[in-house]
Amino acid sequence: MPRRALLLGAAGLCAVLALAVIVFGGGNDDAAAAAPEGSTDVLVASADLAAGTLVDRIGGDVEVITVSAEGLPAGVLTDAGALDTYGGQVLVTDIDAGTPVLPSAFGTPDDLRNETAAVPVPEGMVEVSVTLEPQRVVGGRLRPGDTVAVVGSFDGETQRTKILVRQAVVTAVQTESLPESDVGDGAVEAAPTANFIVGVAVSPADLERVVYTQEWGNVYLAVDPTSTSLAPTTGQTGASVTNDLAAVAS
Repeated sequence: MPRRALLLGAAGLCAVLALAVIVFGGGNDDAAAAAPEGSTDVLVASADLAAGTLVDRIGGDVEVITVSAEGLPAGVLTDAGALDTYGGQVLVTDIDAGTPVLPSAFGTPDDLRNETAAVPVPEGMVEVSVTLEPQRVVGGRLRPGDTVAVVGSFDGETQRTKILVRQAVVTAVQTESLPESDVGDGAVEAAPTANFIVGVAVSPADLERVVYTQEWGNVYLAVDPTSTSLAPTTGQTGASVTNDLAAVAS
């Protein structure tokens, strides 16, 4: 469904739900208990939700209200547990507070990239940009809506490499120039040579770590799909890598 149609449909449904809330008393327990026949529970946003937000993180910003079933489109979610079906996906459109949650609001980062050239910063997050050479940004293949791991690496006395942030949403990608054409038969692409400025959405605490690493160390971005579930890492040092290599060689 085109995004404009989705938003207009949601806006109309909001008006219906707003009237139903007035009639039935919204989420009030007494009103819900006395809800007339033909009513149904509907999951709505209790706060504004931004496109790009991981579905796994919106559980605290939705609520169930009781409304008339008449006129509701098929597929409207009726309880927060239904969000589990969309775990690992992201919102591909903004959802205003009071708006019903529809399955069409969810999708993969690829879906989000098709919707917009830039991704809004999710609620409770901040946006920071890092300037990186192509080899530190997956060869320049990142696009808004991708999710990445932010890796910090220090040399000198610190000499440590560790994942700083997991599954951060890429909000914007800029570069001075891109290769004009592919190489050969298209199986090998021409490599970019200009730096990239990549915006990512992170928590305030992660913001400090990312900025510190950008100033005093090296930052790498790695593709980190929301569908993956990896165990936490402890980081690596020169000594730990050397020990690992020795163990493999023995």
